Amino acid sequence: MRAARLPVAQLGPAPRRRRSALPEDEPLLNLDTFAVDGPGGDLTNEDIDRTLRVEWLGILRFEATKRFYRRYSDHRFSFTDCTSIVVMRELGISEVLTTDRNFQEAGFQVL
Repeated sequence: MRAARLPVAQLGPAPRRRRSALPEDEPLLNLDTFAVDGPGGDLTNEDIDRTLRVEWLGILRFEATKRFYRRYSDHRFSFTDCTSIVVMRELGISEVLTTDRNFQEAGFQVL
């Protein structure tokens, strides 16, 4: 007699994660709401446009990222981190909210 097979995964909607609420005056409140609720959540398109800024990479930034990546190959920077570092330096951004130590290593002030 064969043993009964147990299901490997249960199909259906994923359980919604409960997140702690941010204070009302927290500047990241809108980003947090967008991340949790996604498009069509509580934010309007205008809210999203005020909160998020898209920077296109383009060929010049891509080439600058490749040079940076090669120059600092002794570090453990990902290509994505290198892209962020190159663009942030170009835009004059010196502070970053992250838990990634690479940004401090690259000279940014981590908040």
